[in-house]
Amino acid sequence: MTNSLINYIILPLPKHDTLSLNQKIINLVANQLIAKNIIAPLYHMFNSYDKFTPNFKKVIQHAAWLCLNDLKKIITPRHLLAGLLSITESQAYNLLKKTSNAPSFTNPPAAFEESIAKFTTINPNLQYDEVFSLSMDKDSIGILEKAADIAVQYKSNFIGTQHLLAAMLELQSPPLLEKINQTKIDQTLLREKLTTVLQTIQPTPSAGEQSALPSSLPATAPYAEIKTSPLKSKNVAGKTRKFSREIMPPTPALDYFTVDLTSTAKQASLHPIIGRDQEIERLIHILSRQHKNNPLLLGDPGVGKTAIVEGLAKKIHDGQVPDILVTKKILALDLNSVVAGTIYRGEFENRLKQIIEEVKTQDDVILFIDEIHNLIGAGSASGSLDAANILKPYLARGEVSCIGATTFQEYKAHIESDAALERRFQTITVEEPSPAETINILKGVRSSWENYHRVTITDEAINEAVNLSGRFMPNRYYPDKAIDLIDEAASRAKVKNMKDIYVKQIKQVKGDLKELTNRKDLAIKEENFSLALTFKEKEEKMLQGLFQLKKKQERGQQKKVAIINKEDIAQVVTEIIKIPFLEMINVDRSKLLNLENLLGQRVLGQAEVLKEIAKTLRRAEAGLSHPNRPLASFIFLGPSGVGKTETAKVIAEDVFGDKNALIRINMSEFQESFNATKLIGAPAGYIGYKDGNQLADKVRSKPYCVVLFDEMEKAHPDVFNLLLQVLEDGYMQDSSGKIINFKNAIIIFTSNIGLERFNRAQGLGFSAAGTSQKDEIEHQFGNIKEHIMDELYSAFKVEFLNRIDKILFFQPLTQQTLTQIVELNVAELNQRLRERGISLQLSPAAKKWLAKNSFSPDEGARGVRRIIQEQVEEALVEKILQGQPGAWPEIKIGLKGKKIVLESAT
Repeated sequence: MTNSLINYIILPLPKHDTLSLNQKIINLVANQLIAKNIIAPLYHMFNSYDKFTPNFKKVIQHAAWLCLNDLKKIITPRHLLAGLLSITESQAYNLLKKTSNAPSFTNPPAAFEESIAKFTTINPNLQYDEVFSLSMDKDSIGILEKAADIAVQYKSNFIGTQHLLAAMLELQSPPLLEKINQTKIDQTLLREKLTTVLQTIQPTPSAGEQSALPSSLPATAPYAEIKTSPLKSKNVAGKTRKFSREIMPPTPALDYFTVDLTSTAKQASLHPIIGRDQEIERLIHILSRQHKNNPLLLGDPGVGKTAIVEGLAKKIHDGQVPDILVTKKILALDLNSVVAGTIYRGEFENRLKQIIEEVKTQDDVILFIDEIHNLIGAGSASGSLDAANILKPYLARGEVSCIGATTFQEYKAHIESDAALERRFQTITVEEPSPAETINILKGVRSSWENYHRVTITDEAINEAVNLSGRFMPNRYYPDKAIDLIDEAASRAKVKNMKDIYVKQIKQVKGDLKELTNRKDLAIKEENFSLALTFKEKEEKMLQGLFQLKKKQERGQQKKVAIINKEDIAQVVTEIIKIPFLEMINVDRSKLLNLENLLGQRVLGQAEVLKEIAKTLRRAEAGLSHPNRPLASFIFLGPSGVGKTETAKVIAEDVFGDKNALIRINMSEFQESFNATKLIGAPAGYIGYKDGNQLADKVRSKPYCVVLFDEMEKAHPDVFNLLLQVLEDGYMQDSSGKIINFKNAIIIFTSNIGLERFNRAQGLGFSAAGTSQKDEIEHQFGNIKEHIMDELYSAFKVEFLNRIDKILFFQPLTQQTLTQIVELNVAELNQRLRERGISLQLSPAAKKWLAKNSFSPDEGARGVRRIIQEQVEEALVEKILQGQPGAWPEIKIGLKGKKIVLESAT
């Protein structure tokens, strides 16, 4: 009879979409349970329509089809039992079958036999709309309510067939008792096995359903403290002990979606709050108001807004607040968890409404919403309210007390534009602490880092963290940036020095323990209880061994593994900003004092210019320059090819220790006024907005740099208006409103302005002046400087030029300088040839000839590189391709007549 029952129930309806109807049946049952507030606890744990296991859904569907085909519209416990018996792969069916002493267990209840005989095929008169007229009688609803209740008791995320069977057994459902008597089921054995299953097996959804559910519940899941007692058989007095649990918490939604900051357990994990007494006092005053008692903390990221709220929570926990707040508790709302899993319209609103209603019923609750701007638009869909609009009326009536925290930018973008929401809050501005205050904060929380990382943090490390974070991380804020340096330096030291011999042993024991637990659970499922008991004894021994290993590990972890000093802090900053370690920690004073000679090794013939540059940089390093301006700003003037751009490259490499510290902007790309947006980004609404830019993003990522604006005379005047604030105040604002700090940068402009006058000048070319005429060259060039300055001031605004630290003139190159440049270029070529085993020697005659023939007023030193390519490298290429240099390990560059020749030096 069972096969005919199963076939009868699952046969598809003619001309109907059975799959669609099945889903509608499940939704109907779920909605009915939700409407009656039966599954409220489960509703908060996961999506309300995915609370059932697949087998449970089949039971409900089969019961509904049987009800419809019986020409009935009310699902009774008999229909539920028939559906339960039809799913032979379910836990409930297997439990009933294994505890039955009857030779034939699979027959359905006798009351259904006549009904099955009447309907051997699907009822042809069944209408599609009749599905929506289905309902459940009082006993069926009671069974489902009890099933949900039992699922919560055993901390199950889903309602399964075992919960349904337990509910029917708990309520002594007549159809079940009839089946028990018919099939000679041992009730005592059934209760014992059912209790074991409920305690050890958690029903899980199918793979398709699992995606809509949270993978795990947080530690604050509701009813986490609910205690259960197993099913017991009838005692001597004939009374049955039922499922028991403690009283349901009055605030299940708050327990699940919030964290109590005032709880003892949470306080133990929080850092102490140092300073901020004024902000906490203001917080207390606002919370004590009768109306609009909703403070809103405004501040830059990382200045300590959340820490202030945690500081207030600590004061409440310690009883150091006025009497009006002594009994209060601060609950931090996890808005992301509230939104997560709400795929159907109305679910988010229901969750938030229940949270608010529970806050209303609890006079001692203060709700804390970090990043409160996320309320705007949270959970909104077409035709529904967002979280902010749901919360507004309660804030306005003073039914809910709320603390918010957000940044200035987010406040302006989201909250300030909503006047109705803005007026509900009283703002508290949280300023960035000063370096001295940050040092006190770091000293206050030092013990927490030392205990966690097992290190000792010195005072000099704390001072260095504040100094270096302020110097090299200008786009972040105290104390967060200094805290990050200390934390990472301690982490590096711990990882480097800690040698825990117990880690691998503990990992191995945990793996073995997990495998043993799985084998024990499998034995329980297979009802091999003697084997399960053996596994349990082994499990207890392994747990004891694991406990001993952890105790040994803890004793070893009490020892300090390192001392954190300022060098450790500097090493962390080195990795963050990519500046060599020795360049940052204890700047080499002798290097600064000898800076002009160091630069002069690569920039030849510009001794006076390099001397002035070195003076300016030494003044900046000594801290005598203006703190709110760039380290230095220069305009390099002079003929083309005399070393202006090369000087900027050398400064980046020798002063900042990184050749990539040069940010080069070619000003010929800014000949139109609208090109100025390339520096800071296009404004909102224009093409290219948020696409990045050539200057702001690069300086933000590498604030310690040389910014070179090459060929400044080719740019549109509007471009320089953007740079006025950079030169005067040391910062600029990009198109998205972010501040870019230039206080650690060196700004250099180069220009060839006045070049035509120089080219026309008589006697200023090497071809017209020999070495003996060096003084004459400098004298005539000195006369032209005045004309160059006149052109400079006529081309650029006075307010721009007056912000420049120094305007420097690069001298034209003499024969002596060109000869040195020839030597430098040949040395670079020689370096490249060493990989091929070739060495070059340059004869004095060839050197002089190359220097004499390389000069050009339009090219400067670039002519040297060109003539070496033509006269030396091209001839060398031919010999390399012919295979001759193999026989010539040393090659001499000589001069025959007026021609450069290559010959063997041996």
